[in-house]
Amino acid sequence: MPPIPKLVRTPDELKAARRVLGLSADDLATMVLRMGDGRTVRRWETGDSEIPGPVIVVLETAMDFLSQREAISRQLEMMHAGKMTVGTMHFGNMEKNNTPVRIAQLEDARNSLDEALAILTRQPPGDGSLTDRVHWYDMRRLSYGPGEKHSWSLPGETSPEAALAYFERDAGLPNALEICDDDDPAAEFKLEKRPVLRTQSGASQHLRPGNDVLGTFYIKPAVHQGRYKIEIMQRGIAGPIREKTVEPADLEKLKVLGHDFFNKELGQQGVVGVHSVRVCDSKGRVIYRKSAGDL
Repeated sequence: MPPIPKLVRTPDELKAARRVLGLSADDLATMVLRMGDGRTVRRWETGDSEIPGPVIVVLETAMDFLSQREAISRQLEMMHAGKMTVGTMHFGNMEKNNTPVRIAQLEDARNSLDEALAILTRQPPGDGSLTDRVHWYDMRRLSYGPGEKHSWSLPGETSPEAALAYFERDAGLPNALEICDDDDPAAEFKLEKRPVLRTQSGASQHLRPGNDVLGTFYIKPAVHQGRYKIEIMQRGIAGPIREKTVEPADLEKLKVLGHDFFNKELGQQGVVGVHSVRVCDSKGRVIYRKSAGDL
């Protein structure tokens, strides 16, 4: 393993920390920091942008965990080779070697550090072993049309709910999402949870999903409590040109309300530049969108 930096405050230290974790700039952005891509990371590494404080905290914590793990691994290697022993305890004329006890304690400590690193960096240990803390998630549409994006993957996350939050925000889906029963007629996606494996290829490390499916979840567009807004959007204008607040309802009824509002406000003539009608939940998230040409 390359030298582990103690601090991650400069471009060179950031680059060293990333390499110790076995990550590309894109991997660090998407897997650990949950950013869009690696362009921002590369700007930090060239010194064009300042490294944000939260990024420093995360990476310095990861480096501290790695340093502790390396020190423990060196001790274990020497103990297993018989090059280091832990003092003996005397009971009258009997002596007890405490080395096996110490080995067990150190292995427990290393396992705890592996779990902490998995949670912090959203990836398994670098020795090829599995972790129960982080998994690979694949989400697919149950049905889809020609040219419609129908599958998404996330290399490492700690729970199905966290994976949904990522897909909802970063995969560009138009809906808020929630887990539902497998027989729910509103289900539109299937989410699979798999082991995540890290393999070494030369100087690079790669993540891949395991073959076993550890869990399957059905997903539907979420309907939140609180009032909804139906908005008519026009090209070149940031906010809606028409809007209406409606009471909570299921998604199908909200779609009908949206279509009716569009037709009532604009009629058959429409407005030049109008491109969509959308429904937003009480948190301002778009849960449904339809282009004007399809209405």
